[in-house]
Amino acid sequence: MATEVHYYMYEEFRHVHTLYTAGCDFRGWWKLSMVLDAMQTTADRHNELLKCSRTDIREQGLTWVLFKTVLHIARYPRIGERVIVRTYTKAPCMRFIPRYYEMTYEDGRQMALAGSFWVLLDIKTKKPALPKEKSIVLPQNQDLPALVNLLSRPMEIEGKKIVSDYQPMCCDIDVNGHVNNTRYVDWLYNALGFKILQEYAIASAVIEYHRETLPGHTLRNCLLLDGNSFSFRGYENSAMNFSLTGMLKDRTMMEASSSCENHGKTMEIKK
Repeated sequence: MATEVHYYMYEEFRHVHTLYTAGCDFRGWWKLSMVLDAMQTTADRHNELLKCSRTDIREQGLTWVLFKTVLHIARYPRIGERVIVRTYTKAPCMRFIPRYYEMTYEDGRQMALAGSFWVLLDIKTKKPALPKEKSIVLPQNQDLPALVNLLSRPMEIEGKKIVSDYQPMCCDIDVNGHVNNTRYVDWLYNALGFKILQEYAIASAVIEYHRETLPGHTLRNCLLLDGNSFSFRGYENSAMNFSLTGMLKDRTMMEASSSCENHGKTMEIKK
């Protein structure tokens, strides 16, 4: 996916993303994994301006680790459309640094609202640190809203469990040597399959990253479906590596959506 800088300022940053075929699914809709990639790309560019990019902080023995993401999708864009991704940080919550994202079309219509919790991690000790402890200055943007509830808990559902074992392949592993966070969403797409995704789309999701998945690990991935709710979790032995829960929505209803306020008005999956 090609990107270009729209404009920036210190407190926040905006990127314009143009959708091409490589970033879209079999229906021509933006893949959720590519939405996550666009969020991370925009955050990375903002951090570069703030002088706290991964390259900047590596000299201090630090790195950024993604802990949690919350997403509400109003309408998925299509091939050729352009999306403006706006991001900003707020004051730390315990040891977590919240970052929020507002995605809109060029005409102002809302595409999605999202947020993520990041941890500033000491590479050697594996312990989190606050930015101010490391002389890193992040805007706290007290006047800007928390666009989603990052403290929301993943839903617990009941239903038929579909279990499959998966060992990460070369395309799953990123430069950090573990499974990239976007790949778990691709695995969810594959687990849901064509039959469901031809009629439904992911309208909201809570993604938590508990442990890194390394080459050679074998995960037991468990998919649960209950009406329009889903839960997709991966375990290595008895330990949970990731959790991805959320809601599905009829594709025709998402076509008609104009804001994320309607993300919960979903239909039952046809049996």
